[in-house]
Amino acid sequence: MDPVRDAETETDFSSSQPITPESEWKRLFHAENHAETIKEMGLEGRLRSGMAFRSVCWRIFLGCLPEKRSDWEEKVRESRRAYEATKKMFIDDPRKNMESTDLSLSVNNPLSQDTDVMLKN
Repeated sequence: MDPVRDAETETDFSSSQPITPESEWKRLFHAENHAETIKEMGLEGRLRSGMAFRSVCWRIFLGCLPEKRSDWEEKVRESRRAYEATKKMFIDDPRKNMESTDLSLSVNNPLSQDTDVMLKN
């Protein structure tokens, strides 16, 4: 019994049998070796756009999600926290450093030739 071939047969989107998201989830993620099966499907080009859980498959394939499903929620939370921290570190909003009195375009015009303009710094 080959789980990769079985997954291919069960997730064949050209078949006349409708595949519900629930049945697709069970076929893809309830097997013991689901991560290995998904990786093989990706390498063989079988993670197609018609799949309801394609993004989850790719997260597993790329190592963004651990193999153990019970750890997924915490891993996603951790990744989102890291993303927010990185975003705060590199995205600078020049308006947050300006005082409310400096919001006039006559004072802080990005096209101004004045060297003291906050938006040019």
